[in-house]
Amino acid sequence: QAAMGEMIGNIAHQWRQPLAAVAAIVQSFEDAYEDGELDADYIEEKTDMMMDLLQHMSRTIDDFRNFFKPNKVKESFSLKENIKKTTKLIASSFKNNNIELQLELAEDIN
Repeated sequence: QAAMGEMIGNIAHQWRQPLAAVAAIVQSFEDAYEDGELDADYIEEKTDMMMDLLQHMSRTIDDFRNFFKPNKVKESFSLKENIKKTTKLIASSFKNNNIELQLELAEDIN
């Protein structure tokens, strides 16, 4: 249960920025309407931006579920891809704490 609580906390942390961005986009619709700038191109652009953010949030859930999923069957996996996925999961925590991570992986690592 502690792992589940930690996972939920991490998802919440990962979702804060995209949620704030979606909120800003929603607010921009009202501003654009008041300024007479709300047209089909504006709506399409902002809708695409929100869909990208929502897809990122959905992938975050999938990434965390896969990270914590108990796996009883041994299987081969890409070390390089898993390192990249793991660093992606913690990237915002690093950024919030002014930590720069430079990942240098040998080309022959799978």
